[in-house]
Amino acid sequence: MQLLFSKTNLPSVNPCPLLFDMAAPTMGAMSETVLIFDDEESSTRSLTRFLEKSYGVLAARTIDEFQRHLSREPSIVFCDLVLPNGSGLDNLKLAKEQSPCSARILISGFLDQDNLIVAINRDLAHRVLAKPWSIEQLAVVTAEAQAVHRLLKERKYWEEVSLTDGLTHLWNRRGFLQNLVRELHRARRHQRFLSLIMIDVDNFKRTNDSQGHPEGDALLLAVAKTLHSSVRTIDWVARYGGDEFAIILPEVDHVKAWDIAERLRSEVETKTHETISVGISFFPTHGQDPVDLINAADQALYSAKTQGRNQTIIAGTPKAE
Repeated sequence: MQLLFSKTNLPSVNPCPLLFDMAAPTMGAMSETVLIFDDEESSTRSLTRFLEKSYGVLAARTIDEFQRHLSREPSIVFCDLVLPNGSGLDNLKLAKEQSPCSARILISGFLDQDNLIVAINRDLAHRVLAKPWSIEQLAVVTAEAQAVHRLLKERKYWEEVSLTDGLTHLWNRRGFLQNLVRELHRARRHQRFLSLIMIDVDNFKRTNDSQGHPEGDALLLAVAKTLHSSVRTIDWVARYGGDEFAIILPEVDHVKAWDIAERLRSEVETKTHETISVGISFFPTHGQDPVDLINAADQALYSAKTQGRNQTIIAGTPKAE
């Protein structure tokens, strides 16, 4: 049969038969798993016999089992197109969302062109395996799927690298902006609060110039660790640039944001013996989009620095006389 590709334009992989035994794929690793969701016992047994030599095999008979096994992030997902408890396309969509690095194989007893077009155009399936299959066909599809899985993992790694600051391992500015757009969309949709904190290390240039760049980097790293360890897991901490940091606080109003900012300011001083200045803005009070919120928080931060540093100022606060 013809092997079909998704619109992700992943390169074709043509495994040489000499690299693996057609009766047992050796391209997998026993630490890796595959997930099978097929209501036909004969198909599940056939796949299991072939795959268990090289993979841990998970078999699902219900959608609940399928969802639970997806949490294991299997390398490959085999999913039948027609299931009594739901559509195979819906299940592939679920696999894409919950385990995005899994290669997804659509199993079909008949080549329904409309469903195949949907599966490919919506990037739901990376490969299609027709029933009945031969060992050779199964070996090739499995090898191709394993290669797709590796490419998906590599792509995810480089995407994460592109969004991460090399020194502190926090989100970088690009990652921060992506997260802010996402959180603002969620806040608007659910009519929730959102607070943005901008932070600047006081007199950092003086420290960097007098003690050297290694000491300056060590200070930035210490500040980053303090900020990251002092907020919730749902908060987003980023190195915005230079000695400036930013924190997105979903579902936090102005009162809580002030308390958090003051606590962070105190903890940084305690742990690093250096001080920080802080500016805060809120959604929806200070803006509806990322640019407005960033500008408002940045202006508040500027006021905190020009009014003596080592303090927190909320956007729109009148300048102290």
